[in-house]
Amino acid sequence: LLFNCIDDINNDPLLNPEKLNLALDDMSDIYDKLFNFGLTLSGFQFVGLTLERNLKEDESLDLRIAYFILSIGFITSLFGSLLSFISIEYIRGIRDEDQEFIISGIKKYKTIFKLADIILYLDSILFVVPLNIMIYNVLDIFFGIIFNSLSLLFFILGMYFHYTIIISRQSYNLKKIDDNFN
Repeated sequence: LLFNCIDDINNDPLLNPEKLNLALDDMSDIYDKLFNFGLTLSGFQFVGLTLERNLKEDESLDLRIAYFILSIGFITSLFGSLLSFISIEYIRGIRDEDQEFIISGIKKYKTIFKLADIILYLDSILFVVPLNIMIYNVLDIFFGIIFNSLSLLFFILGMYFHYTIIISRQSYNLKKIDDNFN
């Protein structure tokens, strides 16, 4: 974020104010989307919990564990949304501060900013795992195993794509414009 705001033209040690405002807007938009994602997921988890309010003590242990995980996911998604909301408010609040304050603040709270991302990934897992357990109450074992296998495959692919695109260091071999990017 901050690296992209360096004023390349003037070799000025300060950040380009226009680039900085654009970067802060982008950050605010990202956390707004995370906020909405967390609230949406918590809504689905809440509906799942309230629909099964007749859960009895004589239900199978697997089903009770699934609802426990769904309950943990519900509060986790609300916590992730809270962190996203705090991040949005902080980013909007620092806009008019001097650049040194902005830089030190973002560095100081970067763990909280990253935690908002990580918690919502965790919450997605806490949503899908109970579904993978409860699916056996609705489908035959054969179809349940297919559902579990596809869930695992999509999880592995998602983690691979996330690592490849977001986390790992990017290096590109730029082609000539004449190549038409084929």
